[in-house]
Amino acid sequence: MKYIKTLVTIGLLVLIAVITTVLVIVAKQSADSPDDRSEPVSASSEGSAAVSQSVTSEPEPAESSNAPNDSKAPVDTSSSDPVESSPAESAPNEGSEPLQPVDASYYKDACFIGDSRSEGFMMYAGPAEASYYVYKGLTVSGFFSTEFVKDGDRKITAAEALKNKQFGKVYIMLGINELGWSYSSVFYEKYCDIIDYIREVQPDAKIFVQSIFPVSAKKSAKDAYVNNTRIQEYNHLIKKMCVEKSVVYLDVGQALQDENGNLPEEAAFDGVHLNKPYCEKWRVFLDTHTDVEAASESEVG
Repeated sequence: MKYIKTLVTIGLLVLIAVITTVLVIVAKQSADSPDDRSEPVSASSEGSAAVSQSVTSEPEPAESSNAPNDSKAPVDTSSSDPVESSPAESAPNEGSEPLQPVDASYYKDACFIGDSRSEGFMMYAGPAEASYYVYKGLTVSGFFSTEFVKDGDRKITAAEALKNKQFGKVYIMLGINELGWSYSSVFYEKYCDIIDYIREVQPDAKIFVQSIFPVSAKKSAKDAYVNNTRIQEYNHLIKKMCVEKSVVYLDVGQALQDENGNLPEEAAFDGVHLNKPYCEKWRVFLDTHTDVEAASESEVG
């Protein structure tokens, strides 16, 4: 009987030893298994890296500059230089943040000079606090010769009127009536004369020269002179003048034109003169482009 108990005990010990050995082997295999799984993990990380490269290599640096946390990868750091320079290229005369609109009091010391387009702006959206020397058909020559500004019982030219009151800002838009002139160089010279004159009689005023905004595609196609090709040529001259005279150039057209650079058909009944909704767009543009530096060489392409 004692012999049987001894055999049972020995059998149990052998069984325990076998179980222990099996457990040790299983433990070793489980310890080795993470290395086996590491290959698919690393493969997935390579896939994610490829995705990040494809995203950062998109040809729009402005988008990559909006996600600086993604630039930790070597691929992004190599493109950091053009990303940093892109804001200056896209908006050379403005800050990196959108400008805040001014209130109406900003225009208390402002004067607007222009033709019938500016006349429409005055009626539909112009600040009531400002002064206006605007007249249908006004040109860079008429600025000095056309008498239309009321001065008591008589009328005087815009040039004379500027002598009677000092302003802090002068906004000027001319050129639509000069598109048919034989020599654009005459337009350039006379516009330069206006800027020099304003500087002389308004020494403390900041001068804002507004671009000639486009006409509609329909108007442009059928008019030999009042067309967008001609307007672009004149705007190039205006930009050149602004650089030469160190005054502000405001590209009003960017707030009004469509994706093709034309004035939308719904913006004007005649393809030239803005209706009220688009005059209001013009006003918003001016309200948000007050703290703008003088034109630079980079704007003249």
